[in-house]
Amino acid sequence: MARLLLVDPDKGRRVTLTRQLRQHGHAVVDMEGPIEALETFRRSRAELVLATVDELGGPGRPLARAMGEDARARLVWLGAPSVHAEVRRDGAPIAGFLPLPLPEAALEGLLQRLVGDPGPRWSGHDFLHAVEGGADRFPVPRVLYLAHRLSADGRLSVTHGGDTMSVDMRAGKVVGLSGIVGLLASHGVEGSGSLEELVSAAMAAGHPPDKALTWLAEGVGCWCVGVPRLPASTVAFQVEITAAGGGFPLPLSVPQMIARGLKAVRPADTVRVELARRRTALVRIKLPDDAPESRWGLPPAALRMVREATRVRTLGELLGSGAGGERPETWEAADLLIHLGFIDLDESERPSLLEIPDEDATTFIPEDDLSDYESRALFFEEDEDSEKDEAEAPKAQVNSGEDDQLAEKRHRLQSTLMRLKHIDPIELFVIETSEQAEREGVEVAFRKVSANYHPDRYAKDTAEIRGLASECFGRIADARDQILADPAALELLHLKLKAAESGEHFISASEAEQAHTALKELKRAAQRREWQLCLELAARVLTLDPDRWEAAFIQVQARYGARLIGPSQVVTELDALEPSNKRGRAQILYYKGEVQLADGKKSAAYASFRSAVAADETHTDAKRRLRLRELRESRQSESDQAGSVGEKLSRLFGRKK
Repeated sequence: MARLLLVDPDKGRRVTLTRQLRQHGHAVVDMEGPIEALETFRRSRAELVLATVDELGGPGRPLARAMGEDARARLVWLGAPSVHAEVRRDGAPIAGFLPLPLPEAALEGLLQRLVGDPGPRWSGHDFLHAVEGGADRFPVPRVLYLAHRLSADGRLSVTHGGDTMSVDMRAGKVVGLSGIVGLLASHGVEGSGSLEELVSAAMAAGHPPDKALTWLAEGVGCWCVGVPRLPASTVAFQVEITAAGGGFPLPLSVPQMIARGLKAVRPADTVRVELARRRTALVRIKLPDDAPESRWGLPPAALRMVREATRVRTLGELLGSGAGGERPETWEAADLLIHLGFIDLDESERPSLLEIPDEDATTFIPEDDLSDYESRALFFEEDEDSEKDEAEAPKAQVNSGEDDQLAEKRHRLQSTLMRLKHIDPIELFVIETSEQAEREGVEVAFRKVSANYHPDRYAKDTAEIRGLASECFGRIADARDQILADPAALELLHLKLKAAESGEHFISASEAEQAHTALKELKRAAQRREWQLCLELAARVLTLDPDRWEAAFIQVQARYGARLIGPSQVVTELDALEPSNKRGRAQILYYKGEVQLADGKKSAAYASFRSAVAADETHTDAKRRLRLRELRESRQSESDQAGSVGEKLSRLFGRKK
């Protein structure tokens, strides 16, 4: 997988090329013009820049001049065969050329030549089947996570110090354990038996089974994180060994287990201290190409960081970027991504001056000054010396210690600008109330946020500082315009916030339709007793519309059917549901009775059946349960009466004898 920067002013073609490149597992950031592309290139670790050219110009030509010697190693032109002939004739200073439409074989060959061997792919069933070797080559969290992505069946075996520990997986979920010591030790349960034996031991110690299963899942996470990454620890994944039928999966997915294990073994403060020493390490992102994003199972903070990692250069920039700032959850997300193999930290090299210019010498070019690509390229060439002269005056002052405030101001503005490029406008203006989600509220928020960056406040500063402040102000103004340009979206946000303020939940017509479609699919899955699918569909419905009680009801059934919760928890959750009609209330009461009956609580069960009939007199299932009980009681009564008459006759004739 390569990190690519695509530059093309044609939006339709840019979207098509981006999709094609991403389908082959490459991380792609697309740009419209050379100005923003050059800035992104200098601040990122893009391995190649792909830029279109044609007979009339295109962004590739000015980029070649602006990138200088770097273009010979990392700039690839895309264009028609006629342009290729020009390249061969004139000898353009670029790394390569690819014709359009983009030939896949030629692209992969060029990437192999320019980027080199990316190392083990950690992707697909073939790689998983070949996992066998030291834990330094095959870290346990990454092997488990690969099996999760592929929904694989098999057994992960770890041999260390003469002991063998194993984890059985079915459809990417942990369904069996063996030989792992201390999974429940913190809860007073010792042993290293099978999953069923450990749950039984926990129940014998007075713990509910659902809690025991959750504790076991967290224990597996701590164990896999703690396996020493040494050649002496042997790791193997055996696909020929499949878990026996029956049983039940642990309630947490593999990514959840690993995340909780890391949080327990490596708290945020520990991770912060460790990663703070590696802030200058280059970030290399490796996105899985064997599963869609929906199968990754990453928490939101980690998913945001994955998207942000394609735009930054170093770990320090990633931690301080729009991925979430340096909060505890940000450190935890970074640690999780490193352990799962999404992020590699390369400390073997440092950014060159060509790749990343000195912060103090960074030139920001107003995009409104010139319109065509060739003029902008000339702007680079003609004004480079003057811009450099302007920047060096304040830089000399800083180096001589005459004005430390200038350096601090520059750093603050550059950091703000980096965040403004990626932050969501709603988050920028902190729109949290219905009053703020109106045109006047947005204007007020804009004035409040932009006040610190108004150009008038920096009139006495250097040209560089004025330019940074002006760009910050412009980005904030763009965010305001982006919100106000879509009145329908702003009105929808206003209605949602207003509903939330009154304790209600507002959903749009589109969301309601999506929820309705997903609910129908959920009901069909429930009829087929596909409980795992039910859990996924129920979560989708309730995210779109939390008031869909039917989805919440089926979610409880699915959790019970998958043995994730016990009867007592089912009854508690059913009592908390609030159906919108009497038929729904009757159905919930009937199911509650069935769970109680299976749990051996007959009196409570038939009380629930009677309540179901009281809620809906036409509920046939509940009425049948009550009728069958009455029939059994009637037959038992007749049998008892017959026995009583027989005893009396026996005593009577016995006395006559």
